[in-house]
Amino acid sequence: MMFVLSVLLMVVSAFALHLYVRLQAQKRNEDCSSVLRETAGAFNIGVGVVNVSGQNIVNDVLAEFLGEKVKTLNEYSIERIMDALDHKLSLGEQSAYQVLNNKKPFSSICAHKDKEYFFQTKAHYSMTGNLVRWDIILIDASPFQKQMVDNLQKQKLRAVSQIAGGVAHDFNNILSIIDGYVRLLEKQKAQIPDALFDYIRRIDSASGRAKILARKLMNFDRYQIKSKDIVGLKDVVDDCAAELDTIIGVNHKLHYSLDTGLHIAIAPEALKEIVKQLVLNASQAMKEEGEISVTGYISSQEDYDGYVCLEIADTGEGIEKDILSQIYDPFFSTKRGAGHSGLGLSIVNSCMHQIGGFISVCSKLSQGTSVRLFFPRSQKNTTYVAKKISSKNGRLDFHGSRVLVVDDETDLRTILKPMLVDAGFGVFEAGNGNEALAVFDDHIGEIDIILTDIVMPELDGVCFAEMAVSLKPSVKVVFMSGYPERHKSLCDEMFQNSICLSKPVDQQILLRVMSDALQNNIGAGGGEYETSTWQ
Repeated sequence: MMFVLSVLLMVVSAFALHLYVRLQAQKRNEDCSSVLRETAGAFNIGVGVVNVSGQNIVNDVLAEFLGEKVKTLNEYSIERIMDALDHKLSLGEQSAYQVLNNKKPFSSICAHKDKEYFFQTKAHYSMTGNLVRWDIILIDASPFQKQMVDNLQKQKLRAVSQIAGGVAHDFNNILSIIDGYVRLLEKQKAQIPDALFDYIRRIDSASGRAKILARKLMNFDRYQIKSKDIVGLKDVVDDCAAELDTIIGVNHKLHYSLDTGLHIAIAPEALKEIVKQLVLNASQAMKEEGEISVTGYISSQEDYDGYVCLEIADTGEGIEKDILSQIYDPFFSTKRGAGHSGLGLSIVNSCMHQIGGFISVCSKLSQGTSVRLFFPRSQKNTTYVAKKISSKNGRLDFHGSRVLVVDDETDLRTILKPMLVDAGFGVFEAGNGNEALAVFDDHIGEIDIILTDIVMPELDGVCFAEMAVSLKPSVKVVFMSGYPERHKSLCDEMFQNSICLSKPVDQQILLRVMSDALQNNIGAGGGEYETSTWQ
């Protein structure tokens, strides 16, 4: 009897131990399942662990994709899970059954509706070769693809920026010569036959278009927008409204609807150029009659909730879907004919990246195009005050002043000299920094101001200016450059708030700058008069 009781007790004890182990394992399994579901779901990753013995682990993301409830999928067999996947995903020439039977890990990008997904599976087998479980991972590829496209676009713009910057520098030097000789010929108008002078006007017009193109090339520089004033969106758009009326077609109408109190951090001139470029694009997209709307509001769109949105929409022809992805590419244009450089949207896109903003374009053929710009909203009040060079009536007179002009372009010195002599300057010349240093040393008591190029052979303009100022601290220095935005920082390393003019140099701006430098005691130590429009 005691023996029977002992055996019975051992059986009960073994069963109790087995039950305890099973319960603990089940609890651990439920805990792991919960962690797996929550962690993967937080990253929007669909996860499924399908067991042959049942008790599947499927999270909400995968269940929502398959259109079933989690509880239902947890009871599905592997075959039913495979049927559900085949119904939803396009796995190319393979089915879920074939993927499983290959007995190898499977990874692919699969399509479902208008989206693509990263799909990965792995089957686990027992020692005897029987299937034990099937692991499934499903990730929406859209965010990764968008990020990849954005990164590629940034790299493309950076490469074009480096090339364009070098081209623009040399291009502006050549333009300075062309523009300068046109100005000299205009002064001889009385001696030039009207027929020939008409050719001069045409050259001047072409030079003006070339200046605009050179400026656009320079605007690729990712450090172009240096100042970020706090501006009111409506205030800046209102400021350029009169100019917008002059660039749209005769039969085109502009409508404005901008909320007040929308403050953003951006250089105001850059914002004006963006608005003008987009309004011009909208006008050119409409052949005959049409309307352009300019609206500003707080976005409630999912990806840009809380951003300040500037939307410019037209009723034009629209853009074909297959080329919509190319509209940000440099030099790509949907318009034919002269005057369309294909740089406008590239510059706008680059600008938005610089300030941490986004751009979105929606277009339908025969209905029109809408460009939405999303700016990070600033909670600070407007700080921007327009900075303008004051103009005075009457002729500036520099009689008694002496200037040293330094530039390795002989033609440019030939153009600048009569311009300065006509204003009353006595002019000394030099073709590079070393030659300029010798001239300055010979006439140190006479030279009041230096006008120098920055990039020159042998000794550059900044190093020469530093040596000249060390020899004569009272001398004033004005720099010139075909690409001031790139070289301004180099000047500022030597001279705080240096003056740097953009080539081609405008005569009135040049004389005003030199007047301020001499009269207001600024020069290599104060003031910015850069003529680029994207400051």
